[in-house]
Amino acid sequence: MIDDISNLLGSREPVNALLGSRKKPQLEVFTVEFGDDAVDVAYYGATVTSWRTAGRERLWMSSLSRLDESGPIRGGVPVAFPQFADQGPLPLHGFARTLRWTRIGGEGRDDCATATFALRKYGVPGGGHDALTSDETMGWDPAFELLYTVSVGRNDDGSPFLGLELGVKALTPFEFTTCLHTYLRFDDVRDVRLAGLRGVAYYDKVAAEDRVEDEDSIAVEQASIASCGSRPPAAGFVDRIYHETRGRPLTLTVAGGEVYDLEQTATYRDTVVFNPWVEGKRGPTRGPDFDDDGYHYMLCVEPAVARDRGPVSLAAGESWAGKQTITIRAA
Repeated sequence: MIDDISNLLGSREPVNALLGSRKKPQLEVFTVEFGDDAVDVAYYGATVTSWRTAGRERLWMSSLSRLDESGPIRGGVPVAFPQFADQGPLPLHGFARTLRWTRIGGEGRDDCATATFALRKYGVPGGGHDALTSDETMGWDPAFELLYTVSVGRNDDGSPFLGLELGVKALTPFEFTTCLHTYLRFDDVRDVRLAGLRGVAYYDKVAAEDRVEDEDSIAVEQASIASCGSRPPAAGFVDRIYHETRGRPLTLTVAGGEVYDLEQTATYRDTVVFNPWVEGKRGPTRGPDFDDDGYHYMLCVEPAVARDRGPVSLAAGESWAGKQTITIRAA
């Protein structure tokens, strides 16, 4: 996929738009369209800020999110690289989500349309006009090339899908952790259950305990109570790293509605499940850019490589790639 980043050529002209309003700063995005479906990708962070199927929004974005490129975008699908969460010396989730990426290609296919973005840091000066400096990578010195391909399309049965594929090529040796911080949007998260994780070991960041999932399906409110222990439910939230989920298919079922099929390649070793629940309204963990009632409408199910079981290690010239595919179908 990424043996030679310079050979990936685009076949479509950019379709640029602005996300925001007259009352807020505006963010430059690239729109990928397939029939009545569309995806917006911000050049800042290559963050997917919208996925619309027949006009219906499928990703959650906080109305308080910064759109002026002064900090990470809250919602959509931010890319965490080269550090997942706070598991390392860099700021939360690393630098990839707070830098401008370059759109280098895209194509229309029978079943989808794609756009590809790149982020590069070379080991020698003058590697390219879009190459990063050590200051921009927060002092992280390894040289690398990232490719991120976003696909929007329809399967043969008409079900819409979103594909998110991250490729990493090492120009010098390094280790990294990563995730796609996917914020899915729902009318009411209390109507949603996540299945497919029974028997999987996980680290509960709220309870600070290693556990094994014993439920066939997970509901956010009940999971929050389980994580809180003896504390009142309002004191807790859901933040879990499920280990060794490699390639395990997951399903999100909406009561009386749709099913989301979530697939991730085995290279994404872990799956993170996150919802701040009531803590997102009352506590300090949500940050100033999270709507007070936002927890009612979102759930993160993130393909990840967390440091708990070891980072990805690449020698010079080696590559890694991971993909998440989200498909929506009738229940």
